[in-house]
Amino acid sequence: MSILVKGTDFGPTEQVTSTKLDNLVDAAKFTNTSEAAVSYTGSTGTCLQGGGLEVTSAGQLQVKDGEITTAKLNDNAVTTAKITDLNVTTAKIAADAITTAKIADDVELGGNPTTTTQTAGDNSTKIATTAYVDTAIAVGLSYSQLTLSSFATTTNSTNFYQDLTGFTINNQGVTLSESSGAISVPAGTYVVFFSVKDFTNPDAGGSSAVQNQMKVIRDGTTKMSSRFDGAEGQTFPGESMCNVFTGGVDFKFQVGQRNTSNAGRGTTATDIIVTFVKII
Repeated sequence: MSILVKGTDFGPTEQVTSTKLDNLVDAAKFTNTSEAAVSYTGSTGTCLQGGGLEVTSAGQLQVKDGEITTAKLNDNAVTTAKITDLNVTTAKIAADAITTAKIADDVELGGNPTTTTQTAGDNSTKIATTAYVDTAIAVGLSYSQLTLSSFATTTNSTNFYQDLTGFTINNQGVTLSESSGAISVPAGTYVVFFSVKDFTNPDAGGSSAVQNQMKVIRDGTTKMSSRFDGAEGQTFPGESMCNVFTGGVDFKFQVGQRNTSNAGRGTTATDIIVTFVKII
């Protein structure tokens, strides 16, 4: 505990002079109960040796750094009104100090908050970013379309089917490769569409009904086929087929002709489109 020790006193009957008053005031000093000397160095002085107060060079009394601890504060002494804006920074918040229990329900996040983009196909309660959604949509709608304006068989053999070749690939996320009629498809599950606008049997020399066919062959096995009949020399509508397949090493698409009474005389198919749509 510090006390103020005044200068030399004078008696009640002594004459009060300016010299005595100056001595009484100027000789006063702060000291502690143990009479330890007041520490003073340079332009600052310590009011109580080892204490937390300090006199600045401007004569201001202030608390030294590190001397205000939580034990020195009354309960509820620090209120939000005492904290200025921007003084609570992330550096002042301990790691993991903000828990879900401290966050109110139905929090509305303004601006453009961001978070980690989850792994594609993560079916959980994690927050999905716009990047995650865009990726999921892109995968779900990815496809490759093969187009061929026309194709003609030239053989006269009965039950003749020819692999379609010369496709133009319009790639939209599914990479296909076509070589000599064989189409390689990456692993995955696909909806496959195969359509031909119309067929023409150019040879009008015979009178038999012509049976045209479309086929989808995967890895050497016929998976889809469609047959439709018409007279020789006639142009008639084609067909559309679709099914679900897993990716195969070798897909082939065929058009052809089979006759019941005479050899096939060739057929022309126009506006041929093959589309692979990948399923997530």
